[in-house]
Amino acid sequence: MSNYGDSSLHDAGDVLSRIHERAVRVARLEAEQAADVALFAAAGGSARSVAAELALELSVTERRAGADIALAQALTTRLPETFAAFRRGEIDAFKARMVFEPTIALSDEMAGRVDAIVAARLAGKNPSSLRAAVNRVVQKVDAEGYGRRSRARRRDRNICLVHQDETMSTLLCDLPVEQASAIYTSLDQGARRLRRGGEVRTLDQLRADVLVDRLLNRAPGDSGIKPVVYLYVDLLTLAGLNEDPAELSGCGTVPAWLARALAADSNSVWRRIITEPDTGQVLSVGRTRYRPPAALADLVQVRDRVCQHPGCHQYH
Repeated sequence: MSNYGDSSLHDAGDVLSRIHERAVRVARLEAEQAADVALFAAAGGSARSVAAELALELSVTERRAGADIALAQALTTRLPETFAAFRRGEIDAFKARMVFEPTIALSDEMAGRVDAIVAARLAGKNPSSLRAAVNRVVQKVDAEGYGRRSRARRRDRNICLVHQDETMSTLLCDLPVEQASAIYTSLDQGARRLRRGGEVRTLDQLRADVLVDRLLNRAPGDSGIKPVVYLYVDLLTLAGLNEDPAELSGCGTVPAWLARALAADSNSVWRRIITEPDTGQVLSVGRTRYRPPAALADLVQVRDRVCQHPGCHQYH
């Protein structure tokens, strides 16, 4: 029987040293891989065909393969000092990317200057501090370009919804830094006021809940249009006679208990779509009397749920 898990047989310091040594070996292997990826990319063919072939060989997406190729090419041409540290095992591929990404928009000459300046700052930094250090150098080396890119990025502000597992989703917001900081500070202050008032929820939970209340106009005195999100649930599940999962438009399946809770909430912003259990035929769209949808888009959304183009599973 293996006694590997017996901590009494291992000195913690020795174990930590082995972990570090192994990480160095892995980083060196990653550097070798990057060198070969750059060689493969230089062998010929269009960027798209090279990415497609690499993706097939490694069983990854073409986007991931393209990103690996771009990193490898930059390291072996524009960022020699970073690549040298990578090959020594002082940084891994993720940290190498923290140097590469802020320099993408720079000329070769400027990228080389940044690479030379940050060379002595690579070892011992965690990824976020390394990225911040590189960004500071980029701003000094290319002040005018950085200002121009910053103004362009601010025009690209956006919000993205990413559905996760187990009934959770992530709402990503790309905002100007001063606005994002002000929003977070406001949420934090609201959460701390509630906490001082005796709330038992954690600060993280409170910040999230304050955000939801504000965006859905639940705060006192607020008013506005509530969003409509379709919830597809069969009649037997809604009645509690079975536990079949329901379907939330744009998200996918959700547990029966959550579907019933959403459908029963008198203040819900969800629209209940009750379906026949066997066929999935829509029986009700949450109205007390029959009235055809005002817009064809509503009808299509209720009927199809996902894109009908062959091979596409994008939710409406």
